[in-house]
Amino acid sequence: MFKKKHGRNHLSNYLDIHRQILANYQEGQEAPKIYTEKLITENYLELEVEDFKILTKKGNWIKVKIHKDVEIDRSGKIPTAKTFTYSYHARYADSKIGGNIIRYCSEHGHRPYHHKHIYKQDGSFDVLKIQEDEFPHVNEFLDELIENF
Repeated sequence: MFKKKHGRNHLSNYLDIHRQILANYQEGQEAPKIYTEKLITENYLELEVEDFKILTKKGNWIKVKIHKDVEIDRSGKIPTAKTFTYSYHARYADSKIGGNIIRYCSEHGHRPYHHKHIYKQDGSFDVLKIQEDEFPHVNEFLDELIENF
């Protein structure tokens, strides 16, 4: 059976993975950021982290904001979690280098499909459609930044 890239996971594992990835990408930094985990209802969790920095292979510092809305299913013995909306946004930490770089978003009002904003130097951007189960995991997004910017 084909497993979806963004299928359900045990809630504790889902959170542990997210916490660990964030820690790994900030290893050695003086003040690493952590997710704010806000349980909105029994079945709805928000994860958010703002302005954490990563250093790219080109020597640029990038600020990242990640927001995820997580659906929790408590119908079984072990609660499970699945991302249902997300936004991953990156911009240069030094505004002299540039501004926004890329942003991945789930479907929403004016774009009812998963998509990626690719920003240009002048502030304009292109939008690429992404297949529903092909948006990147957080570590894939961070790797893309480290390798390319």
